[in-house]
Amino acid sequence: MKTDIVHGLIFNEDREIKSAVQNYVPIYNGTRLHSSLIYVPSATYEQLA
Repeated sequence: MKTDIVHGLIFNEDREIKSAVQNYVPIYNGTRLHSSLIYVPSATYEQLA
């Protein structure tokens, strides 16, 4: 997550990074593939378990 949305960016206020993280969480859990979870999104992996 840090590599996807934080590295290389400059946030001037705490609320900016908070907003970026809040907007990214659904992507991270719902669509981003996770190598440790056999390359499926974590939400899908949870449904399979």
